Amino acid sequence: MSMDSSEEQNSYFIDGENAAEMARLIDQDHVITKGMGGLFAALPDLSRITHVLDLGCGPGGWAMEVAYAHPKMQVEGVDNSEIIIKYANQQAKIQGLDNVHFSLSDITNPLDYPDNSFDLVNSRMIGFLPAPAWRQLMSECLRVAKPGGIIRLIEFESPGTSTSAALEHMIELFSRALTAVGQNYSSRGHRLGISAILRRRLQEAGAVNLKQIAHVIDYSADTEAHEAFLKDWRTAFKLMEPFLIATGVTTPDEFDQVYNQMLIEMMSNEFSAVMFLQTVTGEKPAASA
Repeated sequence: MSMDSSEEQNSYFIDGENAAEMARLIDQDHVITKGMGGLFAALPDLSRITHVLDLGCGPGGWAMEVAYAHPKMQVEGVDNSEIIIKYANQQAKIQGLDNVHFSLSDITNPLDYPDNSFDLVNSRMIGFLPAPAWRQLMSECLRVAKPGGIIRLIEFESPGTSTSAALEHMIELFSRALTAVGQNYSSRGHRLGISAILRRRLQEAGAVNLKQIAHVIDYSADTEAHEAFLKDWRTAFKLMEPFLIATGVTTPDEFDQVYNQMLIEMMSNEFSAVMFLQTVTGEKPAASA
């Protein structure tokens, strides 16, 4: 596939209509939320939050958990995958959650909501967006937030660091592929680089009272999270194989060799790894009413 057009350059690196990717994201939602210590990490006071927007919501796991735990909150989720949005709305209906709704939307375009609509604008792990899209999205987050409303951004720096040479190699291939299509902030292209610029992008958009909090999830072989992360990376890297090959950072033979070695090393009793995440929060100035 070609990586030249701006439309493809802005797209997700895995086919968003793939059922296997949807299943992977459902599982990932749970392990990340648990690893961060709950739904509202870095937000101790929820008393003013009644309307929530979740950007790049995926299958809606976080949004539905919020709607279930806080029945008085109204939650909106947006994603650009039709199969995922259809699934999320079906699940919300099955669970009797009438306070959550999901819509098809590309967050690299202006958000389809009026000014001053939400008390909380939330996003998690959308760090692969192109640089121009980040600037526009942060402006849109401030626009749709109510005066005094909170924007919360949660990102991770690739899958962290580990004792597996093959996993480290696979992470670098992924990062280099994102660099090839202009979706990477790292100066060398060996990591995503998104964590370094989150606060600045939110500040540039006009947010105030900015705060940063770090999180770590240990998924070493002797931890509860290990099996979930092994399953996640096994599926994710296989699904992104066409993207890696199309960008020219690897070949089918090299990918198979690195991928299979990664699985062997991750299943070793000596495997050790941690994922680092960062939460950045900011507020829309109250004077913006």
